[in-house]
Amino acid sequence: MSQNVIVGGDFKKLLNALSHVDPDALAKHTALTSGDPFRPELLDGAQGKLYNLGIFSTVQVEPVQNEKDPTQVDVKIVVTEGKFRELNLGIGFGIEPLRTEVHGEATFTKRNFYGGLRKFEVSLKPGYAAVPAFWSGPDLYRHGPLANLK
Repeated sequence: MSQNVIVGGDFKKLLNALSHVDPDALAKHTALTSGDPFRPELLDGAQGKLYNLGIFSTVQVEPVQNEKDPTQVDVKIVVTEGKFRELNLGIGFGIEPLRTEVHGEATFTKRNFYGGLRKFEVSLKPGYAAVPAFWSGPDLYRHGPLANLK
């Protein structure tokens, strides 16, 4: 869903259309305050902060001339909600002079966890290692499972 927001205008009312996002929390993250002097680098910073939340697939921040007061500039923010849940899976193989391992990784991320722009992430990294490496000979060969849960 795409939504236009005018900061300094009716920011919170327009953001309420984004049903999964707390408008007060987003207003704090932009670091734009009505009445502040206009500087283009503030717009870049606000765009980066909103995009780095990970809940929007696109964020556009651009100035719009205020028709009622030509000495003021409103800020138009166009956002498109992204995916709030993400599952990443991977496998790997490591070879070192004294160690060989095979491992996997599964990471689940839930953004805007129970509102308030919280992020929940759990990661599991199971594996199996041989120390020293399996080619070192049977006398020195040790092996066993590995696990890491964050």
